[in-house]
Amino acid sequence: MANIEIKRGYEVFPDNNVRFGIRIANTSDVVISDVEVILDYSESLFKLEGERVQKVGVIPPAGTRTAEFILKPLGCVHQVNIEALISYRDTKWEKHVESMHPKEVHCVCPFLKEMSITRRKFLELSSTDNSIEAGINFEGVTVDQLTNFLMQTCTNRLYKVEGYSIEGGKILYFASESIGEKPYYLLTAIIKENEGLTQVMLRAVSDKSYGLNGFMNEITADLRHVVNTVQSANEIGIIRKEQVINIIDSVVQRTIFNGSGEGVARINIVNSVSQRNEFGVDEGKIVKNQYKKEITKMDYSEVYEYLVEIARKRCNIQNTELDLSSKVGRKKLREQKMIVTYGDVLEKFGEKPGDPKAHKELYKILDQINESTNTILLSALVVEGEQFIPGKRFFPKWLPDTKDEDKLSSWTKEVEKIWKHYCKMEYSGVYEYLVKVARNGCDVQNTELDLFDKVKRKKLREQKMIVTYGDVLEEFGEISNNRMALNKLFEIIDQINENTNPILLSALVVEGKQFKPGKGFFKTWLPNTKYEDKLSTWIKELDKIWQQYC
Repeated sequence: MANIEIKRGYEVFPDNNVRFGIRIANTSDVVISDVEVILDYSESLFKLEGERVQKVGVIPPAGTRTAEFILKPLGCVHQVNIEALISYRDTKWEKHVESMHPKEVHCVCPFLKEMSITRRKFLELSSTDNSIEAGINFEGVTVDQLTNFLMQTCTNRLYKVEGYSIEGGKILYFASESIGEKPYYLLTAIIKENEGLTQVMLRAVSDKSYGLNGFMNEITADLRHVVNTVQSANEIGIIRKEQVINIIDSVVQRTIFNGSGEGVARINIVNSVSQRNEFGVDEGKIVKNQYKKEITKMDYSEVYEYLVEIARKRCNIQNTELDLSSKVGRKKLREQKMIVTYGDVLEKFGEKPGDPKAHKELYKILDQINESTNTILLSALVVEGEQFIPGKRFFPKWLPDTKDEDKLSSWTKEVEKIWKHYCKMEYSGVYEYLVKVARNGCDVQNTELDLFDKVKRKKLREQKMIVTYGDVLEEFGEISNNRMALNKLFEIIDQINENTNPILLSALVVEGKQFKPGKGFFKTWLPNTKYEDKLSTWIKELDKIWQQYC
């Protein structure tokens, strides 16, 4: 009878969606076939994008396959278990079904309450830990109006630490904590007028990384909610003589300003769900001049998230060389959906690839995305369908000094910058890296290794059979002494151990002084180990890793 090993993990995207991955490893010496993964989740808490059942197919001996599911939370989600059933057939065509051990999805959207702290404490906490940023543009709304709106949004959830005026605007500090779990969430808001626009830049900080996207999404979702409320009021004729707000694009998790709306103003929405022309008002009477509703499938945030998804496909094959220099290699990348054509993007969002109007709209959206992600030019992932490199519009706009003969190499560098940016120290990348380190020990499997000797352990590190925390950070472009990056690495390694237990891959990661794991490793994963037995226990863990991966 064939045996399988089931591993699972998840990632929270900037839009709060959850990517849940289930990896099935065939641990037997025979092929297993007809492998299916059936996801078990609460439909009252999540909406699944795609099918609940994924056919994985055939898995050879020692082979692995991964099924990925995208779950959209329907509200705040706290400590919810995701389960799955895996079915397969052995060589006798007998069917087997195994249950995946439930995986708890942690706080995606925190429940908040006010946290009263001083300005000094706020600034101290804001300079450390994890942070994300988002921005919004408003047209026709004053700084004071927007300040009042933000104050209303944060009432009873965030404590106003301080607010003061700057030239042309205001700065506000808010503090909150999550009910129950007690992590803190801080918000800095800069509201400033700039060339006819009122710009809001939001910076969120927390001591827990997993709830940050949810926290920021709650704030920005409230902005969208106001837009929808005003929109509904317009449709039933409840409108007073106020300014017009032009809403451009959508909120993205970048330090760039894109839009939403405020108050009971009249609204023109561009590149969003609908477009509404101005309502005239004469002495309090309502005169509806013109109304036009236009459904737009291709939205800024949707295209942005799609391109980030394409960029992250590289993360799963971190150590593989990809051929960008030849047309055949680039075509293969497109088949693997690591780059996409303009037509692919249009079809993705229900547009006709040959429609000039849709193409023009896509070019505009791609330019806006580049402006918000500069110096990472995400539109470099979108290519023409002949040579599989970007079209003529890309180079004059974003790489204007590039000579014709250098276009391919310049584009290659941009794509590699994207991959490096989005594959920085994510779960899958660190996992694959540690597996590679583990397999470096396969060539010396039958050699006696004296790990009780520090000099010998140091030699193992030089052979990359073990690595230091600094080695891992540098592998993913992080500074080795960056405390924030190190804390993130600790979290990732703990997740890897949870998914590979009883094989503790983090035993391969050692401190750079004695070249053996630190106190945290034993305390968390081998808590009953006596001090005098730590070294021998660690060596046994290494042997288990090498036996597993060799």
